[in-house]
Amino acid sequence: MFIAMNAEVTGFLATCESPRTAVCYDHVLRRLVGWMDSQGLAFHEITPDRFTQFLNSQTTWKAVSRYLAYNVTRAFLRWRFGEDHSLSKMRMKRPKAKPQPTITQDQFDRLLPFFNTQTAIGARDLALFALAAETGLRATALCNIKMQNLYLDALTLIALDKGRGGGEWRVCRFSPVVASYLIAWLAYREGIALPETSTIFCSVRGKKRGQSNDRFGLLSRCREISRKVGFKFTPHVFRRFMATRLLELGASDTATMQQGAWKSREEFLKYIRSYQLPDVTPFSPVTAYYNKGKTT
Repeated sequence: MFIAMNAEVTGFLATCESPRTAVCYDHVLRRLVGWMDSQGLAFHEITPDRFTQFLNSQTTWKAVSRYLAYNVTRAFLRWRFGEDHSLSKMRMKRPKAKPQPTITQDQFDRLLPFFNTQTAIGARDLALFALAAETGLRATALCNIKMQNLYLDALTLIALDKGRGGGEWRVCRFSPVVASYLIAWLAYREGIALPETSTIFCSVRGKKRGQSNDRFGLLSRCREISRKVGFKFTPHVFRRFMATRLLELGASDTATMQQGAWKSREEFLKYIRSYQLPDVTPFSPVTAYYNKGKTT
């Protein structure tokens, strides 16, 4: 039964359009299969009570992971049994997401000088992370920008940015400073990229030297740099940093949403929950009272 259940999961994963989605679903469903096998259960025997028991057995899962598992399992059972599946009447309340981390301008100011532009990897990383901070492009989009879609003279590029809606082509603008970083990297890239590599960014070391970067390699690079600069960040942090920093520097909500290609204000607000308002304590009535006492 264990082998048969895993085969059904494999068939379901093959229907996923996104490899990233398939990886996420695989993680949940393989755990479910393992638990069910230990209980001697088959998929048609999943009930809300038994599914709750499975969730409770995953002691490291927090509310968000439990809710994700609920949605993944329902999707799988709907695919396997149709709308009349056993969890169709089970409801879980979506947990409220806490504000996600970003970085500060001070941290960003420490990050950029870290890169040694006398090396290929330093020139590449400076160009890549500076571009991420200006455009808010997601990791996969950054890695997949084609050379033919880079227009240095016009300070623009075209990228396929895959968000929740399945992805759209974006025209992104960048500053002359970032253009200079890109030019410096491209000088190195000319002697590194393989003939079949069409992307701007590529690996500069190891077995994948000269091949296009991917988001997994970019995440690994972020972890490596994080340990050296003293603060943690991921590729997606720069999307939040772009949104919050543009507002802090005086850009309008409309301009910031356009730069990051947010169509929904609701979705945009999730990204700027860590936005820090200017310090208003000098205007505090308590501070005014205290200062008045000092001058009398």
